[in-house]
Amino acid sequence: MKSTETETQHDDFARGNSDLDRFRPAPTSKRLDDKAATLEAELSGLKQSFARERYIYLFVMSVLFVTTLGPNMSGTMLLFLIAAVLIFLIAMGKYLDFPWVVIPLERWHDLLFNAAERRLNRQVIEIEPENKDDR
Repeated sequence: MKSTETETQHDDFARGNSDLDRFRPAPTSKRLDDKAATLEAELSGLKQSFARERYIYLFVMSVLFVTTLGPNMSGTMLLFLIAAVLIFLIAMGKYLDFPWVVIPLERWHDLLFNAAERRLNRQVIEIEPENKDDR
């Protein structure tokens, strides 16, 4: 004879737990996420401050380099040295992600480049002589 009694479910099913519930990821801990975000922000701040510090060291060393070699050089060589140092500082500023220093240095570079270009391409404007026969 068949039993008409309902079969009892397993204790796990009675509690609402199934095999699929075991594979669901646990909810993320907000405290852990907040700590990770805080540490990441601190790390990026430290990286920026170290990059700024390195750039300041490079800037001071290049200024000292130019001031020690400058008096011993001719004017054109000194101009080339200053232009080379400016290009180096612009490149290092871009590499170290230091935009508020790069922009003024690029302006100085453009000023030097334009001045050198004007000096090299200086053309004497001649006034045409008047032709006496045209009168």
